[in-house]
Amino acid sequence: MLGIVDEALGRQPPSVRRQLFLFIGLLDWLPVFRHGRRFRSLDPERRLRFLQTLQDSRLVLVRRGVWGLRTLIFMGYYARPAAYAAIDYRAHPDGWGRYWGQQ
Repeated sequence: MLGIVDEALGRQPPSVRRQLFLFIGLLDWLPVFRHGRRFRSLDPERRLRFLQTLQDSRLVLVRRGVWGLRTLIFMGYYARPAAYAAIDYRAHPDGWGRYWGQQ
């Protein structure tokens, strides 16, 4: 999973990578103001509530940051061969014809 995300980030301009790493750092430290702990120290329920609050933020940049990070996580998870097998995903670069056994 990490290799897939790392490869995708490697194709992005350095400015985009910096923005992502800054956003991840903020995600870790922002809960200190409300819960007195960093994100990594919160229990799963508080983590979920915190992330839901951010995804619904009035600030467009915050919502976009959450969306972008979630997209990277989904890409890394579902692009793994084990995930292909688990969901019987058989897409092919040649298109649907290959999926249906046609050429």
